[in-house]
Amino acid sequence: MRLNLNIQNFGKLEDARIRIGSFTVFAGPNNTGKSYVSKLLYSLFNAMNADHGEARLNDLIQPVLHDLEYLLKASSGKSQQTQDIIQDIRDRTQRMMGVLFLTRSGNNGEFEIFRDLRPEFVKNIEKIKKSCGELEEIAKKEEIFEASPSPLAVAAIIQALRQHINKLHATINSKTDPKDFVLAGLASEIRRNLIMNFQAPVSHLRSRKGDVIVIDMDIEGIGNFKFVDDETSPIEVTGLELLREMQKYSRVIYLESPVYWKLKPALDNVAKSRRFYKGRESLTGIPNYFYDLSFALGETYTGDVAFPDLLERLTGKDGLDGKIAISDIGELVFQERGHSFSLPLTAMGIANVGILALLIERKIIDKDAFVFIDEPEAHLHPAWQVVMAETLFELSRRGVNVVIATHSTDILKWIEVHVKEKPEDKAFIALNDFTPHGVGDNEQDFEVKLASIKKSLTEPFSNLYLKSLSL
Repeated sequence: MRLNLNIQNFGKLEDARIRIGSFTVFAGPNNTGKSYVSKLLYSLFNAMNADHGEARLNDLIQPVLHDLEYLLKASSGKSQQTQDIIQDIRDRTQRMMGVLFLTRSGNNGEFEIFRDLRPEFVKNIEKIKKSCGELEEIAKKEEIFEASPSPLAVAAIIQALRQHINKLHATINSKTDPKDFVLAGLASEIRRNLIMNFQAPVSHLRSRKGDVIVIDMDIEGIGNFKFVDDETSPIEVTGLELLREMQKYSRVIYLESPVYWKLKPALDNVAKSRRFYKGRESLTGIPNYFYDLSFALGETYTGDVAFPDLLERLTGKDGLDGKIAISDIGELVFQERGHSFSLPLTAMGIANVGILALLIERKIIDKDAFVFIDEPEAHLHPAWQVVMAETLFELSRRGVNVVIATHSTDILKWIEVHVKEKPEDKAFIALNDFTPHGVGDNEQDFEVKLASIKKSLTEPFSNLYLKSLSL
C-alpha cells in the first residue's frame, strides 16, 4: 500500500507531508514528532477497523445509561414503581445495542446498517420517551427524590436524561443517509483512539492553540480521507472503497517500550480499576495500544506459523537463543536451554526481541497486518539491531506493513547497505526525514535523504571525534 499523508497542527508538526509504504521509516533526532505520527496512524487505522455504526449508537446511548445509573441509586429503597420505570428505560436502551450486535453481520454493508433497524429503534425510543415523562410526573407528585442527598442534582439529572433521550430520538429518526451516521461514529472512534493512545485530551495534541488538527490521507488509486478536529464536519471521504481498503488489515499492532511487558501483571491490575474520562474513556497513563496487544496475546490461536524462518532468526543462536512464552497461568516467561524465567528477571533487549518473536509465533503478526514499532533498536546492541532490521524488512516483503520510528545509525546503515546490495528493494522503503524544523522534502533523492539523516544523527559523535584529535 502506498499512502500519502498530510498533517496540520498536530504535535510538533504544523504542516508536514509524509509517505507510507510497505516498509516505512521515520528517522531523525529525539523530539521531532516521529512517535507522534506513529501513534496517530495507529489510532486512525485502529479506529477504521471498528464497527462505526455501533460506536455512534453507543455514543448516544451511554449518556442515557449514566443518567439512569444515578437515578437508580437515588431512588434505591423508595418507590418500587419509580425503580421499575428506570429499569424499563435501561433495559430498552441496552436492548438496542443488543439488536444491533446480533443483526450487523447480516446486513448489506455498514453504511446500510440502520436501513432495516431504524423503524424498530424509533418505536422503542418513543416508548422510552413516554416512560421518561412518567418518571418526571411521579417525581413531581410524590417527591420520591426529596430525601436524597441532593434533590436539585436529581432534578438536573432527570432533565439531562430527557435531553439525551431526545437527542437519541432525533438522530435515529432523521432521514439522513445512513452513511452520515456511520461516519459520525468513525469520527468519534478516531477521537477516542487519540485520547486513549496519547492519554491526553485531543486539545493537548494541537501544535497551536485555537487551530484545528487536520489529517488528510490519500491512498493511491483508491480515494481520499480527511479528518478535521471540528464538530461541524469532522470526516470527509472521497471514494468509500478507501475505508473498506483500510479494513482489510488482519490486525493493527503498536509496539513501544519493552518496559510495559516487564510490568504487564501490574498494568493488568491498573486496567481493572480504571478512572473514567467523559463517561467511556479512562486516563491511567497507560496507552490503549498496550492493552489492545495484551488482549490479542491472550487469544487462542490455531494453524501454522506464517514466517517460521523469521521466528527462527529471532529465537535461534544468532538471536535470543531462547523465546518468550505464555505460561499455563497466563504469565510471560523467558525459556532458555530448558529453564524458564519470569520476564521481569530478564534484560530489556530480550523483552524487545522476544515480544516480536512471540507475536509472529502466535500469528498475531501475519500477512496483511500493520505493525508500528517505536524505536525497535531500544536496549539492543548493534548485532541484535541488525537482526531486528533484517526481520522487519523481510516481514514487509512478505505482505506485512511495517512502520518504524528510529534514530539508530546502525539500522539506517543496514538499510543503506541492503539497498546497495539489492537496489530493487528501494521500492519497498518510504523514508521520512524528521528534523527539529519539520519533516524534510519527500521528493528528495533516497540516497541524499538517507545521507542527510545519518549526518544529523552522527554529528555529535563526529564533533567529539574531531575534538579528541586536537587534544
